[in-house]
Amino acid sequence: MITMKNWRESMSEDMRLRDLRPRTLEAYLLATRLFLECIGKPPEALTEADIRGYILHLRRVPLPKPLLHRLRAYWKNERPVSSLPLLFVSAEGKPIHETTLQKTFTAAQEELNLPRRATIHTLRHSYATHLIEHGISLRTIQDVLGHQSLHTTEIYMHVTVPGTERLQAVLDQLMADL
Repeated sequence: MITMKNWRESMSEDMRLRDLRPRTLEAYLLATRLFLECIGKPPEALTEADIRGYILHLRRVPLPKPLLHRLRAYWKNERPVSSLPLLFVSAEGKPIHETTLQKTFTAAQEELNLPRRATIHTLRHSYATHLIEHGISLRTIQDVLGHQSLHTTEIYMHVTVPGTERLQAVLDQLMADL
């Protein structure tokens, strides 16, 4: 049976054999420890779904500067104390469950009298649609959303007709010298 201790020793030895620097080894082991803490399972109990979920958890999304300032203030003044490097944690400092996000979203919906049909995933669709409407390339949106296939991202093209509101102005500008 693989234990955390012998797994760590095995990883450390493997990295030493590859002649990696001590700081690289320390950084890798820290990242691995944080991964295992976030998942909440020992290495021998990990599943492919756990790893896939963690990768999705790490996805990078562009962050508007005003939101970054608000999130930094939250981290500094309001975030519950936790050793985890996660932005949002429970009052006990543990990772929050996805149902907590949906419940929070539903409460905000009710407070703002928004349609009940919306879900957390609706925000993702709205985000992509707004990016398309503002001229961001489909390839860029594919990357931001983490889609493997461009065909998946093309779904958002059916929701909106990007650029039609600017079409006349662009055509007029292109043909101005005729």
